Amino acid sequence: MSFLKTLVGWLTGKKAEEPADFTVVFKVTAHKLKMPIGMQSAPLTNSGEDETLDAFWSDEVESAKLKQKRFTELMAEALQKRDPENTYVCSDKFYITVTTKDGQNGSIFSENIWREVADCPGERKPKLRTTLAMGAMTKEYSLKENLDRIIPTSRGKDYIDYCTNQMEDKIFYEELTNDLYLSFVLDLPDLFLSVSKQDIDECGKSLVELKEIAKDNLRRCLPEAIDVYSRDRRLYVMAAGGNYEAYTIHLPECMQQIRTTLERDFAFAIPGRDLFLFCKADDGEALLALQEQAKLLFKNHSRPISPGLFVFEDGELKGIEISAN
Repeated sequence: MSFLKTLVGWLTGKKAEEPADFTVVFKVTAHKLKMPIGMQSAPLTNSGEDETLDAFWSDEVESAKLKQKRFTELMAEALQKRDPENTYVCSDKFYITVTTKDGQNGSIFSENIWREVADCPGERKPKLRTTLAMGAMTKEYSLKENLDRIIPTSRGKDYIDYCTNQMEDKIFYEELTNDLYLSFVLDLPDLFLSVSKQDIDECGKSLVELKEIAKDNLRRCLPEAIDVYSRDRRLYVMAAGGNYEAYTIHLPECMQQIRTTLERDFAFAIPGRDLFLFCKADDGEALLALQEQAKLLFKNHSRPISPGLFVFEDGELKGIEISAN
């Protein structure tokens, strides 16, 4: 079942042509609701088309010989040029330490960004435009004024540990099961901005209300119909346009539609933000293949979540480990 890697490569943009053997075998639909009156926030712009941002980067960033540590140094320099009021320093090959003008400290993790551009020397600057939006992370985005932008996210233990240990403004998270957590982000044009515990305390909504608002916002982000691909109807991949696939686990109607279509329980993997892979929970061979691919995809993904397999049992999320014996 190595064909799964080929399909994932196409869905994530690493392969240009759609694999001929794969077809849409069914569709999943989120229950979209209209946005409540008065909740629309002010429009924001996306910096991805702003060519002037390229000037902040040294030409060295396009070098085929560029290494990760030097990339992080160049990234710190570019952020510093764009945002001179605050201080950006490369602290090691993975991190940039940020000190705001009023003395607050934070950090930026560069590894995921490096993974996205490492293999495209000569073409990096356009891909890095939105990265410079991180210079705006010191700007206050009020959750209360951006309730239409909050969405639920799926996070792995590594990310939660990093945020807990490295970030001064502690993000909100809630454990779903071993190695999988719920958190929230503001879905901004240039980046996902994590929502902190303090943000939630000050937004004027209860956690229960906020979860429902976030799920409704996520539904509006998804395509009208979410395609599910397969070649052999044993391993399946969801394609929701990128960025949101792994977050669909928070939408009960989507999970129920998969179960109804397969006519049985299913196991799934979300090794990265844009990946939702699944198979029937009673198909031993498919489970082993899914587990193997999930670990490989997690290891190499630019936005990793978890290498594990998960199932819903009586509505409760559980992690599982498959043995070859």
